[in-house]
Amino acid sequence: LCRKREFLRSEHINNRVLCKTLSMEHLVNLSLERVFLSPVAVSGLCQTMMSPACQIRSLYLNESLIYDTVGLGSALEYYGGLEKLSMSGCELGDEKLLILAEAIQVSPSPLTYLNLSANVLTKASLPTIAQMVS
Repeated sequence: LCRKREFLRSEHINNRVLCKTLSMEHLVNLSLERVFLSPVAVSGLCQTMMSPACQIRSLYLNESLIYDTVGLGSALEYYGGLEKLSMSGCELGDEKLLILAEAIQVSPSPLTYLNLSANVLTKASLPTIAQMVS
């Protein structure tokens, strides 16, 4: 049995609802799994994470297609409260991993959990991954 991989496009998510959800100051765990994160959605997420009121500690993006890896990297670089990041099956390649790794390494606080399984990484990305976990 083979199922076609389906994604909920962020355009189909009511933008008002998404923005309102992201602005909730008590939001600690955020799961945006199996969605296509458009530039608008990534921008909203980045603005939320860069806000001093942001309390997000766990971010789950498993099996999501992330259009703006650079934008997400910027948010990860400046937001020091994130403890868990799960990006399993996000179709990350070596280049996108490098962008995220650089951001994570200069983040004000280290991650305690990182899941990068089921991505399209080659042996060339092994030094990058080693730096991320050291």
